[in-house]
Amino acid sequence: MSFEKLMPFDKPGNRYEVRIWKTNILNEEGKRVYAGLGSLTAGFKWWAVPKISPDIDSARDELISDLRTTRRAFSSSGESFVDPVSRRDPGKNSFFTDGRICIVSLR
Repeated sequence: MSFEKLMPFDKPGNRYEVRIWKTNILNEEGKRVYAGLGSLTAGFKWWAVPKISPDIDSARDELISDLRTTRRAFSSSGESFVDPVSRRDPGKNSFFTDGRICIVSLR
């Protein structure tokens, strides 16, 4: 599944995106576990290629905030997954992360 949240009109081309994948993992209650990835598209490179914001954690934080605001999440917790890192992707774009993942239980 894939969802988008458009930004205000004064920021054309900007949008939050989330992609969700079904896994074969079941939790302790026997419920299916899904994995998700969020990103913030911050305009376009060459007017065609989406440019991802270097702050890759902002999309995660925005999604968790929206889920709490709409009362879709009844619990969430942040977990350290990898060490904080600042790097360049294969396209030479800089990015950084605090290395945390969020585990969310939805209603």
